[in-house]
Amino acid sequence: MKFREGTGLLNGDMQEHIRIFELLIQHSPDVIWMMDPNMRTLFMSPSVERHLGYTVDEYLAIDHEKRLPARSYELLQSIIKEQVAPVFLGERSLPEDPIQFEMLHRHKNGNLVWGEITLSFLHDEAGKVKWIMGITRDIDARKRAQDEVLKSRARIQSIINESSDWIWELDVNDCFTFSNNAVEQILGLSADAILGKRPYDFAYEKTAEQQLAHFFNLKQAAMPLMNFKVTVQHINGTLKHLDVKADPYFNEDSTLQGYRGICRDITSGKAKSRNIELLEKTHSSLIANDDFAWIKLDPDFEILEWNKGAIEMFGFSRSETQVGEVLSKIFPPPQLRLLKKNFSNPENLSGMLKYTGMGLHQDGRKLHCHIVIYPDFDDENNPAGGDLFIFDYTRFKQLLDASAEYDEILSKYCDAYVFTDKFFNITFVNEVSAKWLGRTVNELTGQNIGNFQCQDSLKRIQENGKHVACRKHPWKTAVLINHPDIPKNAILSLFSPTNSKGKQLDFVFIFDEVHQ
Repeated sequence: MKFREGTGLLNGDMQEHIRIFELLIQHSPDVIWMMDPNMRTLFMSPSVERHLGYTVDEYLAIDHEKRLPARSYELLQSIIKEQVAPVFLGERSLPEDPIQFEMLHRHKNGNLVWGEITLSFLHDEAGKVKWIMGITRDIDARKRAQDEVLKSRARIQSIINESSDWIWELDVNDCFTFSNNAVEQILGLSADAILGKRPYDFAYEKTAEQQLAHFFNLKQAAMPLMNFKVTVQHINGTLKHLDVKADPYFNEDSTLQGYRGICRDITSGKAKSRNIELLEKTHSSLIANDDFAWIKLDPDFEILEWNKGAIEMFGFSRSETQVGEVLSKIFPPPQLRLLKKNFSNPENLSGMLKYTGMGLHQDGRKLHCHIVIYPDFDDENNPAGGDLFIFDYTRFKQLLDASAEYDEILSKYCDAYVFTDKFFNITFVNEVSAKWLGRTVNELTGQNIGNFQCQDSLKRIQENGKHVACRKHPWKTAVLINHPDIPKNAILSLFSPTNSKGKQLDFVFIFDEVHQ
């Protein structure tokens, strides 16, 4: 046992303490030490070398301030001032329990190690407090393990909070007791707002009964929920399709306490699956269709599909589109830049865009085109290609350009005229005619002519008029125009001037208003 010289401890009052210390020193890995009221270290057990790397003599020769890092030294000074000194001065009675705290110590190798400090007061036979006995326990491994656990928990909590999957917990009554923030994207409610509510409070009523019956059957058997598909309703009314995976949890008596699980939003996946199914059904007809050009583009603006209509319209075969820059050959540079801009602009997420533009045939002929694009974007609103539909109205443009007096002549004999394809979709209308119909040119182009007149007259046109017009005979009937301001009664003359080879290609609707 090593005491600092001149401590005056080796007196009769201390002999019993010394014998107890000797037993402790022999069997304890903890560092045992003593201090006087002036905070001088009077005694240090040899186990300090195992804990901090110093021999007793080396450690006793070091000042407190150098033994400890700054924060630990400040902590020690605070404890001495607030809890130790008042006891020595008689200002506070002896505490019932030892003073205990944790702090870092400097190891001889320069590292900082954790120690748990326990302080007790020793008094003489007269009951006067004379010394402090301290025990320093090595808790470095435990403390660092706890820190790692806390860090791991923090990482796990961060992952849970940031996960796009909905992570939740239900109690035995099927009430939510926990939810991460992903619920806001799925239900439109905060995590706190759904606590105490049940999953079926948000179920889609048309599928709820079947899904709930399946859930209760699994719950009754305390079975996991695997590949369990449900449909819930967002507060804005939209439906969300979820893939649910959950495990039951139990108490010590193996009684079911609830479920902990995760929901993945597969709504977009189901939508894509439906779209794929629809595309598979229509793909063959689109490829074979020669009434319009269909060009499918990938995110890099490379051609994926090139139908029969595109072959006839532009003169390039399907194999030719796989090599070379065909798009740059069928569109002038300004037109191609506009196309790429429209396919890349996230503001076009809403769907279809329509406008007119110029195209080029392989032989150099200029084509006047109605262009319709359906841009695609991924979940992060990045451009993902899309579909390009092109209708050639060069024949009508040539017809109008052939006579500078065409509009003047027609205006003398009619109020408006519209060119359509064989399906009655408007391919050309001038500004005067568009105004008479109560719309703009852009609003009319690409729309079905039936949207602007009563259904009764449309039915007569489809059943009788187009068959007469296809035989190059004009057909007339009374129609009612759905003008935005006031309906107009008019006489319709229907022509089909360009049905070469006996094939129905297009129609001209000429309207003459009946003034009452």
